[in-house]
Amino acid sequence: MKTVHLSHLFFIKYVVAFACFSFVEAGSKKWEKLEHTVRMVRDLMVGVGHHNKEQRHGLTLISGGFPRTGTKTIETALTHLGHKIYDVRAMLQHDHFSEWTSATKEWKEENNLQSIQKMVEKIELLGYTATLDAPMNLLAPAFIRVRPDAKVLWNYRAKGVEDWYRSFVFINWWLEGFLFVRPWKWIFPNVNEKNQPLFMILLPWLEPP
Repeated sequence: MKTVHLSHLFFIKYVVAFACFSFVEAGSKKWEKLEHTVRMVRDLMVGVGHHNKEQRHGLTLISGGFPRTGTKTIETALTHLGHKIYDVRAMLQHDHFSEWTSATKEWKEENNLQSIQKMVEKIELLGYTATLDAPMNLLAPAFIRVRPDAKVLWNYRAKGVEDWYRSFVFINWWLEGFLFVRPWKWIFPNVNEKNQPLFMILLPWLEPP
């Protein structure tokens, strides 16, 4: 009997996923979703910059919204306005995961924001002026305390929580296998594994995988 490699099953999974786009999404909206997904994968691969020639200084904008709430559109707009965005890609670029995890633990367990303050100063020295997307959105309450003059952006999905949840589950289902089959698993760092300790501190009610 001919064996089917796991990567073949994942390939079938994506063919089905793209077929779903054709039937579920109307008009150009399906291409917008696909474009955003491809752009996210591209950014993780090549590490494109998130800044414009017109540089701003210091953390001046804090986003509290979750993924799938227009974050890519917001990123485009903020970049056009001269912001440099700090998100999970920046965390990967600078390998900040362990530092954020330690700082967050101090904040949550001891209500001590000194390490959060140092991390904010650190990313400011790197030129970042805005935070966006998860897990940075979960740190927004701490950022507001250390940078009280910064503007806060609360982005959400207009169609409600159930629509957001469907979108969030779909994009994670689509990316789940893509990032862990050859050759992609050799290229992409394991973001979920790096983020897990931080998420378990910020969202203690989550069940560990």
